[in-house]
Amino acid sequence: MDQTTNMDQTMNTDQTMDMDQTMDIDQTMNIDQTANMDQTANTANTSSVNWDDLNAGRVLGNPLAGLSLGGASSSSPSNSGPGLPPIDPNTISLDQLPSELLVQILNKLNVQDRIATAFDRPNDFMNVNRYHLFVDDANRQLQIPTYPVPETGNAEQVQRPLVLEAIAHGFSVYQIAQMLDIYEEVCEAHQVNSHTFLNSDFPSNRPAYVPPPGPESSHIARNVQSPLHVAVHHRRLDVVKYLIQRGANPSQITRYPNQTPFQYALTLVSRWWRYFEEHDAERNRQLEDIALELEPDSGSTPYTRDLQDITLELYQALSGGLARLVLVMLRTTMYRGLLLTDAQIGLIQDRQTEILNEVLVAYPPMPTVLAFLLGRGTVYDEGIFLEAARAGRMDLAITTLTWVSRNGVRNYRSASRDIGRLAHSDENLPLVQRFVGLLRDMGHNTTITSILGQAIYATPDSPETKKWLLDNTNTPNDVILRHAIALRDMGTTALMAQRIIAAGQTIDSVLDIGSGLYAQGNWSDTPLTFALAQENYHAASQLISLGADPGLVPANIRHRVRRNRDRVFAYQSQLQNPSLVDALFRGRQDCQDGGVAPTLEMVVNAVNYVLARMLDDTRYPLPEYHRPSLRNEDVDEDHRDNDSEFVDFVAAYDIL
Repeated sequence: MDQTTNMDQTMNTDQTMDMDQTMDIDQTMNIDQTANMDQTANTANTSSVNWDDLNAGRVLGNPLAGLSLGGASSSSPSNSGPGLPPIDPNTISLDQLPSELLVQILNKLNVQDRIATAFDRPNDFMNVNRYHLFVDDANRQLQIPTYPVPETGNAEQVQRPLVLEAIAHGFSVYQIAQMLDIYEEVCEAHQVNSHTFLNSDFPSNRPAYVPPPGPESSHIARNVQSPLHVAVHHRRLDVVKYLIQRGANPSQITRYPNQTPFQYALTLVSRWWRYFEEHDAERNRQLEDIALELEPDSGSTPYTRDLQDITLELYQALSGGLARLVLVMLRTTMYRGLLLTDAQIGLIQDRQTEILNEVLVAYPPMPTVLAFLLGRGTVYDEGIFLEAARAGRMDLAITTLTWVSRNGVRNYRSASRDIGRLAHSDENLPLVQRFVGLLRDMGHNTTITSILGQAIYATPDSPETKKWLLDNTNTPNDVILRHAIALRDMGTTALMAQRIIAAGQTIDSVLDIGSGLYAQGNWSDTPLTFALAQENYHAASQLISLGADPGLVPANIRHRVRRNRDRVFAYQSQLQNPSLVDALFRGRQDCQDGGVAPTLEMVVNAVNYVLARMLDDTRYPLPEYHRPSLRNEDVDEDHRDNDSEFVDFVAAYDIL
């Protein structure tokens, strides 16, 4: 019994000793152990852990999930000392780690995650008693040499402060404000300008024994943008407003882009920048909002001081289509309220003409700027209206058309011709409809008639345009009838003649010929006379059948019909020649409604009908006619060499 008791005591003692030994050396001690033993265990843990096995995702959480700290991988046994069990480093709390390891952890992250982690775990990474990411960054930035260092070159010169990265990566204004507060405290501690980081204007830290980099500079300027420049580049209007409110210098110029923030915003939206990025309306709107915020403090003007040119800022705003900004720059200038000489006023007008030329090629269009310039008396060049219309810039085209029509300038006729050219194709019908509606509202019916004439001229390509114009010009119009006769349009000729009769007018009403005709003698310009002068025998047959009076046709025109009968139609073979169709319709036989071309039989019937009514009808005897002059005095009057078409034929025909 005693032996058994002794053995039990011995075993208990041995077990206790074994447990004590284990507790002395075990790396997995319980948290309830004594402070001395806990400290010993923690020391053993941090000294024996291989940090390559640390899973920062488990320790830090998002945005660090799945992050590997790099380096060679190692198995768990390597984490322990000789004879010690393995340890999982991810079970260790960050507050147990020395600051050196916190720095190593952050250095494994990209810059965005580094900043996010600091804000997410401020007790670990924004703690001046342990490690403060932004204080460390501010101190390091102020220590970057502003003088040549052959060993490192200029590599450190482009290292951006983390506050610039925060702006670029979309951190909130509140977080950016926190960072700037911290940077300012560090600057005050170093006794440098508190706005050093606000403007990226780093002071010289060149030692006295180091010579300056050049005769004109005491130190090298850091090659980093200011917070305003970064906010402009990333279109952070909220940050721009805050930085200006905080006291950022809106005129700060950095080595790149060597521009003020206002100028940089214009560069990013200008025509030049499109070589790098495609046009984006929303992007340009955001940059324009920023430029408008910066403009009051920019000191920008639309013209150079000597008024000999427009400024680069205005040119970039024009080329980028920033209409709101252009208007602000033009309206609020340093010249407002000043008494200008006549020479200066003339120079400004010249500059406004240059501005107008830029407006007309700008994309997107700027109709409000165009209206502003036109209201100042700037005259635009011929042909601009058509360019705007074809480019689909309707606001610009309508503004121009309205202005020239109201001011009666010579370019209105050019704009009218341009609308007529649009009527040459049905593809432009929506444009024609809008312009015709505008002209109708302004009471410019004569111009609408001219546009219809252009549509008649281009019937093969614009049948729908012609139809729409005819339907919306539902009045008897002798000018349209003249267009139809001259252009061999059978359908429109019949339609206009019927409208004239239906309106109670006579088909023999005198045409408003205008300056496009040259006639010999004193003869009446009736539709029938005009058709015969044009040798449009099909139109003549239509008009005679509707009651046109052959007796009102002057003698010179009737004798030409006789000469044609004697010389051209005298031979039956001529009436059987298919080329007769082309001769009478002047190649426009295919320019008919519905594409129905006249046949040879139709042409022969029309010719015979006209010859019979004009020459053989006893009610209308052929009068004598003597030409006032002869080409060849040695030959008879009726000789072909004495044909007088050069004086009594339509020498030219102008639709407009």
